[in-house]
Amino acid sequence: MATKTTKKPAAKTAPAKTVDEYLEAAPDDKRVALAKLRKTIKAAAPKAIESISYGIVGYKQNGERVAYFGYWKNHIALYGTSSRFIKTHAAELKPYVQSIGTIQFPSDKPLPVLDELVLDPHVTMFAGENGSGKSTLIEAIAVAAGFNAEGGSRHVTLSTRASHSVLHKHLKLVRGTRRPRTGYFLRAESFFNVATYIEDLGDPAIAAVYGGVPLHERSHGESFIALLKYRFGPNGLYILDEPEAALSLRGNLALMRRMHDLIAEGSQFIVSTHSPILLGYPDAKICVLSEDGMVEVPYERTEIVELTRSFLDGREQFLHHLFED
Repeated sequence: MATKTTKKPAAKTAPAKTVDEYLEAAPDDKRVALAKLRKTIKAAAPKAIESISYGIVGYKQNGERVAYFGYWKNHIALYGTSSRFIKTHAAELKPYVQSIGTIQFPSDKPLPVLDELVLDPHVTMFAGENGSGKSTLIEAIAVAAGFNAEGGSRHVTLSTRASHSVLHKHLKLVRGTRRPRTGYFLRAESFFNVATYIEDLGDPAIAAVYGGVPLHERSHGESFIALLKYRFGPNGLYILDEPEAALSLRGNLALMRRMHDLIAEGSQFIVSTHSPILLGYPDAKICVLSEDGMVEVPYERTEIVELTRSFLDGREQFLHHLFED
């Protein structure tokens, strides 16, 4: 008499509860690419909360969806991409299968390198040592946005000496749905030239925009404050290169207060600075530049803050180590 055997069903793998578990369960040929994608998203949106949602990896920030990704038998998929993002990077994404809000990456094809710097909608700070390239970068952003390389508004045509880099030719600014109504590029080292340009125009209406008193008749710091107070307005894009150069501590605090008021009125600031005071603007995105590249760093962990704290906490000991042979 034949004996029947019953085949036991294969054990089902429990669904991943964490992102780490999800990546660990991925096939070897997809795990590296998934980890790279995860790192890229976290670098672009460090405040986003990651979780497993609908069986794949999801990111949300302030309750809003940022992105999702997951792996399938023959590809990896990135979900939640905007049509504007896809249009901007059309050339890099051309080889990949696309549908509304989705990009598919085959397992045997590397992920494209999309060098994109996401600016905070309110305040982005660039920090770094002298020569790190922060002023070059912020100058390139300003020129790409339509401002004069030496500073001023988009209407300034000043050109004392063409010394700016060609980096702006390699930048593509992707703007949001809100267009700035006004804007200004404050470059501390050439603001004297801009003040001279404004004065030489001899236009009372333009002079009134800067407070009615010629900028050259104010101190260096007072001219900066007048610019902030009278020329800067709501819904503007303001790019500032080392604005602390002419400002006292109180002046830096006045700048931060003016930034606060203008941000509440829809403005955006992009700032390069050496000041630990300005760098402390609440919730600012801080990007530190060095010979190793650029990385987003929390305020408390920036070198300038750590050195300043070390100096203030133990000035004599700090200087003893500085001066010893």
